[in-house]
Amino acid sequence: MHPARLVTVLAALAIGGCSQNEHHRVDYQALAAETPWKIEQNGSETRSIPLGGGVIRHQDRKDGKVYNLDMDESGLGAVGCVWELYVQIRTDMEICHKEDIEWKTLMSNAINDINSFIVDNSIDDTTRNYLDAVLSDKMSAINKVAASAPKEFIEKACSWNTSMRMLSHLKENGPAEFNYSVRKLLSVPRPPVSMPCL
Repeated sequence: MHPARLVTVLAALAIGGCSQNEHHRVDYQALAAETPWKIEQNGSETRSIPLGGGVIRHQDRKDGKVYNLDMDESGLGAVGCVWELYVQIRTDMEICHKEDIEWKTLMSNAINDINSFIVDNSIDDTTRNYLDAVLSDKMSAINKVAASAPKEFIEKACSWNTSMRMLSHLKENGPAEFNYSVRKLLSVPRPPVSMPCL
């Protein structure tokens, strides 16, 4: 397998967006009913619905269609975004840093904590089984890629891999700082949205 092809496969395995099957305690329907629409000069209607913890649902309505953009404005980071990134990093470590037990464990523990946060704070009904299955499926896929690619090509692909560059940055700050950043990220209950993302 050509290294460029392997990079493409790694990218394809990345999660396109956090599926926010959330069962958040806030009554979203009640919040929406309490938030009036504003008419803009172009004729569209807009409103911003606070979902709690600094997360805002920005809505545009035009020609009967409603468009949502959920933004984490808490200053702590978008939990859904971090979940996507850490799941991808942990997956790619299976072929790029397979022997790095310390950081594989740190990343797995962080994902476990984030999974619990997502289940506890989401608006729809994401289950723990679903979140665990995402990582498991991605692990299986990446291992199949590794089994069919020569070692030298994997090494080249890993050197080009964005998630591995992010891991290198995390390592520079050390395990203690990494664990602190996860605790800080999860310190305020709020919907685990994916925007803004890094």
